[in-house]
Amino acid sequence: MTDAAGNVDVDVANVTVEHPLPDGVPGVSSTPPRDLDGDGVYEDVDGDGTFDFLDVVAFLFADWTAIDALPEERAGLDHSGDGTVDLVDVVELLFALP
Repeated sequence: MTDAAGNVDVDVANVTVEHPLPDGVPGVSSTPPRDLDGDGVYEDVDGDGTFDFLDVVAFLFADWTAIDALPEERAGLDHSGDGTVDLVDVVELLFALP
């Protein structure tokens, strides 16, 4: 849906893309993040093939200002499902650790 100003409303909480941020998460890794369990969000933030505490730390220290991607590309990092990628998503990722 487009408003009068030309802004497009995108529900990123319901969008899954194959490879968000194909160049990796800025400040973390040049390897793309991975969805290891197929739920549409990327637990393996550093792209090393495992989901562990290092992914939470990497996500916490990611260069948020350099994440310049389309809303659809950011959807895989939106762990809280609120349509934004922020500290809340880091906390959600922390609580998802096995």
